[in-house]
Amino acid sequence: MVRFESIDRDLNATPLVGKEEAKFSVQIDNLFGPKDGVVYELLQTYKNQIRGFVEAVKFALGNPTFGGQLAEDMELGFAPVRPAHLKDNGGNSLLGSAVTADGAYFKITYATEWVTLAEGSLNDDVGIIVFGIIDLYDGDTITARTDGIRVQVGQRSLLPLDVSNAILTDNRNDVPVWNFNAIPVLPKEYFKIEVHSPDYDSGTPTTGKIKLLGVAVGRGRFLKANF
Repeated sequence: MVRFESIDRDLNATPLVGKEEAKFSVQIDNLFGPKDGVVYELLQTYKNQIRGFVEAVKFALGNPTFGGQLAEDMELGFAPVRPAHLKDNGGNSLLGSAVTADGAYFKITYATEWVTLAEGSLNDDVGIIVFGIIDLYDGDTITARTDGIRVQVGQRSLLPLDVSNAILTDNRNDVPVWNFNAIPVLPKEYFKIEVHSPDYDSGTPTTGKIKLLGVAVGRGRFLKANF
């Protein structure tokens, strides 16, 4: 059993053992790239929660072998969360109507104060754990700051999180990095993520661009096909 205080929930889990644990310990430190930035520092903070989530997904999917970044089709792998990972069983995107994918980033049209970033039931083959946002706001081509997030997992809704006063600046890209309590969503589970901007404009919608900080944990076949 793994405890996630962020959603007041205990998840059944199957522990990583032997080579699985060794793969996780080595690969997790390189999952987000260079080891001298704020993102790497945050990764160290959330490492144990990510391990717990991997073990929860391992249980949920019937105990497949954890292959990490070398996962075979039916093995369990992990990768940084991308918009392409947010799909249902039919392969349909769960992104909101005002959101489009731009590689690893989410482009958001803010005609209203709150915008649905993604909503639906995750594919059977993947789960996600999210613990932060990178905002690409520049005031020029990207005209809306994203300063809040609220999440529903299953029937439980978290109160809106104000991250406007928790800005850390990444020392490589000079962009705001916001972190919050890790939020896990298991395979098949319903979830909804909404984001907030003070710069919305119903007449001439503004544009935001963000990246979710988190990890997708799923079968190799899903992660290979959705990038």
